[in-house]
Amino acid sequence: MSVSDSPRVGAPAWRSLSSALARPRLFACLDRCSTLTVIDAPGFGKRTLIAGWLHRGGAPDHTIVWVPELTASGDGDLPEHVLAVLADHPAVEVAGGGPDDSPFERVVRTFRDLGSPCLLVLACVSPQNSAEVLEATLRLLDRCPLLDAIVCLPGNSTDMTEVVLRGIDSTYVPATDLAFTIEETATLLCDAGPSAPTASARSCVACSVVCPPWSRRPRPSPGAGPSA
Repeated sequence: MSVSDSPRVGAPAWRSLSSALARPRLFACLDRCSTLTVIDAPGFGKRTLIAGWLHRGGAPDHTIVWVPELTASGDGDLPEHVLAVLADHPAVEVAGGGPDDSPFERVVRTFRDLGSPCLLVLACVSPQNSAEVLEATLRLLDRCPLLDAIVCLPGNSTDMTEVVLRGIDSTYVPATDLAFTIEETATLLCDAGPSAPTASARSCVACSVVCPPWSRRPRPSPGAGPSA
């Protein structure tokens, strides 16, 4: 599937998405539309993966609520950040609140009032906030039957025991799965070239990934002495 010409409401769009490498094996993980999907890997690529999947038609029946960053030391208070994103969302009307209503309760009522599936994307969570944000996400999922969530963690081995104990339908994508395969690397390098790659070109690139040039130097014949 290709990136749509019409940006997905609620999902960020940037110029490089149209040329980003499609990753069907990882899209298949996201296509499960588990109640909770955790992508746990250091470095970059997580947001591009999710945004590319959404703009290619992923989770078609869901309203997308994208929280871009939870990286500051005080960003563990998830409901406040979600409420701020909901307030600016063109397809969402935030539930009103009384003087004693917490941000959490307002977020819960907003998701419930929509009456249709929603996908909450926490696109960048810092190590110091990982445990607190994951716990707050589980609380929201417990209270909002039509809510799914994708949480991007920084690869710091966050404890997933509570997810298992609660019996939540979940998908876990570790760093080893997010890494490019040989075939994906070959496709990426060939697509960056001046012309469309042929099958033989892809084979050459794959070979150079597996066998770098220094490993392909000719070896002397058996019994041959050193060259002069």
